[in-house]
Amino acid sequence: MDLKIIIATHGYLAKGVVSAIDMITGKTEKIKHFDLSEYKTPWNIEKEVERITETSVECVYLILTDIKHGSVYNQLMRFCKKDNVIMISGFNLALVLELVMINDDILTKERLLSIIETAKQNISLLDSEELKKMSDINDFWE
Repeated sequence: MDLKIIIATHGYLAKGVVSAIDMITGKTEKIKHFDLSEYKTPWNIEKEVERITETSVECVYLILTDIKHGSVYNQLMRFCKKDNVIMISGFNLALVLELVMINDDILTKERLLSIIETAKQNISLLDSEELKKMSDINDFWE
């Protein structure tokens, strides 16, 4: 099954994420993005997502939203009634990058949960105390 990624966010976050993905991987046709600032209302985004998800039942549509239970998420969650639509909220660039690179044949719920865990591990805090614990980094800077 083909994987199609739909990113729908507040502001222009979706456009920025797609720009970063394109910079890293080259232009991908796998992603469509919808920014609330451009579409003005979650209902306008919903209409576009509906149009896209109705085009093929052979595709798996993965909807990424920025905030769980935010206005965009709430408007789009009804699409998860379809067997070929999955939603992930609170994404980061690491998650999107891994989804773009995934082989469509190994897309399972377990694989998606693993990708989410990996993305969570990309969120970290670095301060002087943590930096001191990283001996090879300290050697590099000396």
